[in-house]
Amino acid sequence: MEISSIGQRIKQRREELGLTQDELAKQLGYQSRSSINKIELGHQNLTQSKIKAFASALGVTPTFLMGWEEHTSDQFKEAQLKRLLDVYSTLNSEGKAEALKRLEELSELSKYQN
Repeated sequence: MEISSIGQRIKQRREELGLTQDELAKQLGYQSRSSINKIELGHQNLTQSKIKAFASALGVTPTFLMGWEEHTSDQFKEAQLKRLLDVYSTLNSEGKAEALKRLEELSELSKYQN
């Protein structure tokens, strides 16, 4: 699979998760978003270990990023939960209480319900 296709899948998944290039760069240890931009545009090769790291950060398998399989809705839900837990774990106790309060408020609004 050509590099640009991997980059396109990375971008698609990053956007599905609501991550910015800066946030993904930080998660993966890159200095800036420009590295993520180059990867998404297909201008930078990825090693096997980097493909695995991207897959882990994005909640998909390396084979999805390579274009050898599609991700399932279960994988997407797991990635969303992982992202919520990652953000939640960075909060202090007051922030955690506030986050839960706001989630409960959102869950009561019909426009946000399934």
